[in-house]
Amino acid sequence: MVFVEINRNPPQRDLRIFSGLLIVFSGLIAWRLESVSAAQLVLGIGVTLGLIGLAAPRLIRPVFVGWMIAVRPIAFVVSTTILAAVFYLLVWPLGVLMRLKHRDALRLKIDRSTPTYWLPRQTQRDPRRYFRQY
Repeated sequence: MVFVEINRNPPQRDLRIFSGLLIVFSGLIAWRLESVSAAQLVLGIGVTLGLIGLAAPRLIRPVFVGWMIAVRPIAFVVSTTILAAVFYLLVWPLGVLMRLKHRDALRLKIDRSTPTYWLPRQTQRDPRRYFRQY
C-alpha cells in the first residue's frame, strides 16, 4: 500500500523529536478547542506523554509506532492524490499541447530519409570538466 515501511524500532532521536512535537501539537489543538475541559484533557495527555518521551524515549515507542500505523492510510491517500493532481493538472495537459503542436522533444519520430540518428557532439579535452558535471 505505502512505499515506506514503518520503523518499529526507531532511534531515540526520532522518539525525542516525536515527543517534542507531541507537546507542541497538543498545545495547538487545545488552544483551538471550544470546550475548556476538552482542551485541558488534550493538553494534559499530550504534555504528559511528551515529557515522558523526552525523559525516557523508549517508553514512548508504542505510542510512536501506533501513531505511524494509524496515519499510514492517510499518507497513502494524500500522496496518491498529490501525484494524481500533478500528473493530471500539469504533465498531461503539457503532453496534449505538445502533441497538438506536433512537437517531438525526444525526437521519436521515424525519419526514413536520414541515414543515421547519430547526433555529433563537440568533444571536450579539458579533464577539469569531470569535476564540474552539472
